[in-house]
Amino acid sequence: MNEAITFANADLEIQSTGSLVPLRDNFMKFGDLFFEMCCEKINDGYFASFEIHPVGIEMPTAAQLIGAFCDSIKQLENSNRQLWDRADSRVIDPGYIGANHCQTFHDFVSHETLLSMTELKIDLAITVYPENILYPESHG
Repeated sequence: MNEAITFANADLEIQSTGSLVPLRDNFMKFGDLFFEMCCEKINDGYFASFEIHPVGIEMPTAAQLIGAFCDSIKQLENSNRQLWDRADSRVIDPGYIGANHCQTFHDFVSHETLLSMTELKIDLAITVYPENILYPESHG
C-alpha cells in the first residue's frame, strides 16, 4: 500500500486538424529522449502523445520533464515549429500515483518553466491515478 502520492510520468498530448507525423518524426530525431505513445488520425483530426525520458536523470520530477519537453519544442525545425504553433491543443499532463492515506501533496513548477509553457501555448493538466489501477496485483 502506497502511503504517499508519487510522481509517475509526464505526457505531451497534441491535437490538430493537420497530420502530426512530421512533428512526430522531428521528435524522434532527439533519439531516446522521446517515446511515442501514439500518433494517429482520430475522427476529423489528428492526435499524438509522447513521454519524455531525459538522459542522466534517474528519478525526474514533473518540473524536470516539463522543462525537457519545452526545451525540445524550442529546438524544432522551422516547418515543424509552425505545425506546433497551428495545433489546436498542446497539453503536458504530469501523472501521479495516488495514495490511500495521504492527506496533502505538494509539487513545484517554477515560474520560468510556466513562462516557457505559456510562450509555447502549452496547457497543463494533472492526473492522479488511483493506486490500485496502476498496480492491481498488490490489491488482492
